[in-house]
Amino acid sequence: MLKKWFNRDTLILRLSTINKKPLTMANKFNSANIKEFFSAKSAVVWVRIVASFLLIYNHGWAKVTSVVTGNFWPGFNPIGIGDEASLILAAFAEGICALLVLLGFYTRAASIILLLNFAVAIIFHHIGLEFATFELPLLYFSIYLTIFLTGPGKLSIDHAMHGNAFAGRNY
Repeated sequence: MLKKWFNRDTLILRLSTINKKPLTMANKFNSANIKEFFSAKSAVVWVRIVASFLLIYNHGWAKVTSVVTGNFWPGFNPIGIGDEASLILAAFAEGICALLVLLGFYTRAASIILLLNFAVAIIFHHIGLEFATFELPLLYFSIYLTIFLTGPGKLSIDHAMHGNAFAGRNY
């Protein structure tokens, strides 16, 4: 009787039915329930912060500093409104709006502006070229569409100020 009770497989089965959770990492990998493996809430926050930081660091900061110093880029006119206006709009989207998304402040409104920015970049500047040239704007477009649909998550100013109404109900 004791041998049957202290058998390794039987003990794991008994303990896992008591706690209602798998005990080993292998059980988590084999689980059909995604919530046992990771939290979607933390994934949305992670994507929001990292994507916005990379957008500001690699693209937005250079555009914002060019606008502030008055060093407008010649030929930067994808929609025909002039070099200055195009650079100001791109700097606002990729610098200011990306910062708002990073902080989680007016996240959905800022995401819409970023979606429009990347739609313009894909359609008017990158389309017709190799796929590798519009792969990054398409990736950013997909990320900010996901952020727009899910909301910023609990780790955001929107959630602190307004609760789940602005931060997304499930996240």
